[in-house]
Amino acid sequence: MDDDKATAVELIQSTVAELGHKVVDDPAKAEYILRPRLMRLGAAYILKLEKRKAGTVVFSSQLKAQQLEELDRVAKRLTRSVIKNSPADDDARVGEITNEETTQGVARRPAVGGVHFGLGPTFLANSGTSGVGYGFTLGKSWDLNTALILIRADIFGQGSAFAADLGLAGHYFLLDTKYAPFIGGEFGFGGIRQNTGTLFSDDFHFGFFLGPIAGVQLFRTSTVQLELAVRWSFMLQSTALGRPSVLGFRVGLYF
Repeated sequence: MDDDKATAVELIQSTVAELGHKVVDDPAKAEYILRPRLMRLGAAYILKLEKRKAGTVVFSSQLKAQQLEELDRVAKRLTRSVIKNSPADDDARVGEITNEETTQGVARRPAVGGVHFGLGPTFLANSGTSGVGYGFTLGKSWDLNTALILIRADIFGQGSAFAADLGLAGHYFLLDTKYAPFIGGEFGFGGIRQNTGTLFSDDFHFGFFLGPIAGVQLFRTSTVQLELAVRWSFMLQSTALGRPSVLGFRVGLYF
């Protein structure tokens, strides 16, 4: 480690000279003092450099080298930035990007993917029919711990009327416990077949569906989870019978 620190000091002194400054042996004659500190983290190194005047630190910055061979570019860039009183992160030049910086912002927490299946009773409003219908949902989910994203396909039926759509849904969990209530929204494109009571009996309409969803997700700490939800979505396009909408209660599984 002492050899590595001595190497860092030599690199800093070399950079000072390259920048047109003179290194002096007597601190009393120095305009400022550069004090390096080298820390080792596994195979990586963190080089910190302080700029001192009259015993006071007037500026400091640091950079990380993932390996010893990278210490030369780190020392050069860090020395230049500290002399200029500029953060090292803002003073990168071509050929001076560190391996650490090439991976910053790239690493992501993996989402837990799964399959979703749900079913339950539904009510199709402005469909030309009455009574209790049915609804089925099949989708692909990604659990992000605090939220869930779902690509889903829905099919609803009520008497001679039915609706279907394909779209996205997002859930935000209000708690991070095993039993977590959530709120969210759904958006998709689909169609509905209405019973208009005309000579041809049926009327088809297509458009975008939008609406909220709320419920509770059970056993969130398990690989198989249960969902109890209520959802309401409406078609943005109006028809002769009014604006079609779907109110549904869903029991679903995530696995």
